[in-house]
Amino acid sequence: MSSQRMSLQDIIRSRQAGGFVGRQGELALFQENLALPVDDPRRRFLFTIHGDAGVGKTFLVRQLHRLAREQGYITAYLDETVFDTPAVMDSIAADFAKQRRTCDEYVKQSETYRKHKHDLDADP
Repeated sequence: MSSQRMSLQDIIRSRQAGGFVGRQGELALFQENLALPVDDPRRRFLFTIHGDAGVGKTFLVRQLHRLAREQGYITAYLDETVFDTPAVMDSIAADFAKQRRTCDEYVKQSETYRKHKHDLDADP
C-alpha cells in the first residue's frame, strides 16, 4: 500500500475522469491525434467544440486538457473570464509557469507594459 494518501480532490478528479459518460468518440479522436507526429498531415491543431448550454462542453474541454497534460504536453486553459489580449497572454504564461515552463522574457515585458499603461491611465 502506498505511504502517500490521495487527497479528496485527487479522488474526486480520478472518479470523474473514469466515470465520464458520453463523448467517447471525441476523447478517442483527440488521443489519437496527440499520438500522431507533428508533421503528419492528419494531425489537427484545432478542435472545435460546440453545442447547447448544459450539454457538457466545459467538462469535455477539461477532459481533453487533462489528457494532453497526462501525455506531457504543455497546456493552458482560458475561458470567458479572460477578456483582453494582455490578460490572455498573462494567463497562458501563468499556466505554463505552473508546469515549470517559465516565460521569463514575456513576464518582464508584461510588467513593463502594465507599469507604462498605469502611468498613462493616471496622466490627466
